[in-house]
Amino acid sequence: MEKARSRKIFRKVRQGNSDFALISESAEKIIPLPSSSLPEAHTQSSPSPEYLIFEADDISDYSDNNLSTQSNLSDSDSEQSNTESSASDLRGWALKHNITFSALGDLLEILNRHPNFDLPKDPRTLLCTPRSTTIEKVEPGEYVHFEWISSVEKLIQVPTADYIKIQINIDGIPLYKSSTRQFWPILAKIVEYNQVGVIGIYSGFGKPTNINNFLRQFVNEFNTIEQSSNLKLKISAIVCDVPARSFILGTKCHNAYSSCGKCDIKGEYLDNRVTFPPGNYNLRNNENFRSKLDTAHHNQASIIELLPIDLVEDVPVDFMHLVCLGVTRKLLFLWVKGKKCPGRLRPYQVDQLSTNLLKIKTSIPKEFSRKPRSIRDLEH
Repeated sequence: MEKARSRKIFRKVRQGNSDFALISESAEKIIPLPSSSLPEAHTQSSPSPEYLIFEADDISDYSDNNLSTQSNLSDSDSEQSNTESSASDLRGWALKHNITFSALGDLLEILNRHPNFDLPKDPRTLLCTPRSTTIEKVEPGEYVHFEWISSVEKLIQVPTADYIKIQINIDGIPLYKSSTRQFWPILAKIVEYNQVGVIGIYSGFGKPTNINNFLRQFVNEFNTIEQSSNLKLKISAIVCDVPARSFILGTKCHNAYSSCGKCDIKGEYLDNRVTFPPGNYNLRNNENFRSKLDTAHHNQASIIELLPIDLVEDVPVDFMHLVCLGVTRKLLFLWVKGKKCPGRLRPYQVDQLSTNLLKIKTSIPKEFSRKPRSIRDLEH
């Protein structure tokens, strides 16, 4: 592991050296000559540093002290300007390519050996890492809100449309197997640029008890963004899995009788579970949802209702959990491990299916984040 890590750092440093070869060359060209190599100057009646007239006959008339002072000032100003420019370029390069702190620290050490560079020794100083973070109490944990608006403004130099569409994602992430501590991040994806930024992160032993306290800063900031910024953002969708969707909307969870977020169907208890019989039902819409006509569907009022979105159409159901990890997963278990199932596959059929899946693994496009695996790995 150490050898692999060392090779990775070496590659990063080598890439950094090649990327900054041009910076080094340009820095050498614009470094001013020492004062001893400059010709002495002679000024006319109203001497000005910008209009020095050099004449061979009157060299002795110009003060050597003035020339030395002006040269030193220009040297220090030029060196300071070069250092700031190099630091800015290096900071942008490191953020663009996601350079690790260890690799960036090694690169800074190498560059500081060069006489033309006077860069910070610590990567955190170069990247302007904040020294403190405002942490707020959100029961039963803590919440940190980030300056995500400024990040979006830097990313979008020239807007390509009247509104910048963003998608919001909110979900829980378990951190450890041996602890109940979890993260609940609020993420924003800029659709046109395919970039994801962090709005805020909650951390605690369990999810937030009050959804309004959790989302208050985000909702208030979004509703006042047009007054405090030149950006015009529009939420195209709030993407969550089914439990998180019911949590942020303040509605019944997916296993309740009146839990459907798209129509007013009433569930029936059958074979130790809540089922939803087929039929024709009234569809929900934004007006009926906000007025809470179906009181059995709502648990509480949510602050998410203050956002200018359609609470039915703009909060879709999650395809991955409903289909891929829902119906499809149950069918696979039924075909491979189902008891008394007439359609259960034979062991040689499972092996043949696994072989075919592995054969097409190399032909799957890069847009698919997960490649096919053997059916034997179904439980994992």
